[in-house]
Amino acid sequence: MEGPVKNLNDAARTETDLASRWLGSSVIAASDESFGEKENLLTPAAAAFEPGHYGHRGEIVDGWETRRRRDPGHDWAIVRLGAPGMITSVEIDTSFFTGNHPESCQVEACGWDGYPSPAELAGPAAGWTMIVPRSPLPGDTRITFAAADPRRFTHLRLSIFPDGGVARLRAHGHVVPDPRELDGLTVDLAS
Repeated sequence: MEGPVKNLNDAARTETDLASRWLGSSVIAASDESFGEKENLLTPAAAAFEPGHYGHRGEIVDGWETRRRRDPGHDWAIVRLGAPGMITSVEIDTSFFTGNHPESCQVEACGWDGYPSPAELAGPAAGWTMIVPRSPLPGDTRITFAAADPRRFTHLRLSIFPDGGVARLRAHGHVVPDPRELDGLTVDLAS
């Protein structure tokens, strides 16, 4: 498995963000969102921070932030990709999270037809595949991890260890339509 890629190359800039809210991506479940809402992970704009602004959860953060864990385990969020496809890299942005960022993260992916429930995705039938192994995650940094699995995926599971804040999640790659939709299609190459 390749390690993190710190600078985006020209190829990564021309790929589609399969996790873009503009494509219809959504965060369908998360273990916790005590301080920052899970939906912030997919906000298309860059993360921003305005010190001194408070809401009912405390200081307003532009990202997904979980409370400090008092028990063993880790926090996670499940994302339904707006466009299924082959993921070539995953960008995790911890901008403005200093001291309250996760120590490490990992990303898994699966391919599932239709609209499975969070409970179905949590079970063994989901067949999660590790595309970013557990890796250190520095604070206030945007880091890109290479992913080399050529399969078509529909969902991501971001796990953070043990807890903390992540501003944005991006999944760069290539849209791959469902090949079953092409079954029985004939093409007249002579015309």
